[in-house]
Order: sequence, then structure tokens, then C-alpha cells
Amino acid sequence: MKTLMAKGIKKIRQINGFTQPCPAFDGKMCRVYALRPRHCRDFVCRLLEGVQSGAITMKAALGKVRLASRQAETVRELMRKLGQTDETSALSCRLGEIMERPYDPMDSVQYNRERRRLMFQSQKLMQILDRYFL
Repeated sequence: MKTLMAKGIKKIRQINGFTQPCPAFDGKMCRVYALRPRHCRDFVCRLLEGVQSGAITMKAALGKVRLASRQAETVRELMRKLGQTDETSALSCRLGEIMERPYDPMDSVQYNRERRRLMFQSQKLMQILDRYFL
């Protein structure tokens, strides 16, 4: 993991080539759009490439964005239920913290059920991201 400095942004953690999370992102848009780092300016996801080439319509692309957003929220909800409430960390880091805890049959049935559900829903999110965005 590499830390980058950019004008207008305190710290950006580089994870697998992507900044996660970006402190300039307010949940809907970039607050420092005019000053954003070069890798943010240059990145074009697979979905946008498809819209630009005409391979997919904007309406269909926005549907995929909504699908990914809903799935990410499902994962966040499960993480909260399992006690991981640090919304400033990347989902992958938060998932790792939950999953590195050894399985304990003495945990409640509900906790273990939610943990299995989180594993499934996280995998589903990764499939969506891999298929449409990365």
C-alpha cells in the first residue's frame, strides 16, 4: 500500500492501483474535482468505455451503477451488523478485518449466519465490479 499526496487532499491510500477511500469523495461526488490527482483524472472504467464506444447505452450503464451501489450497501449493512462500523476504510480492508477473526462455534448462530452471508454478498459485489467496472 502506497500513500500519495495531492494538492487539496490530505492523504490518499493506494490499494491495488485505486485510491480507497478517497477523503475528497463525499459519497456522491468529488469535492476537489478541479484539483483531483492525475490517476483519478485518467481512470476510465469498463462501463464508461462501453458507453463511449456505443457498446452499451447510458441508461443500461446507469442500471449497472445502481446494481453495484445496492450491492455495496448490502455489504456495508452486513458489516455494521457484525460490528465493523469504520465507514472511512475500504470495504476490502473492512472485510479482511471481519474474516481474519477465526471461526468460533461459540459465537451466536445469528453472528455466524451473518458472517456467511457477508462472504456471499461480498463475492457477489466483486463479481459485479469485475464484470462491469474493472
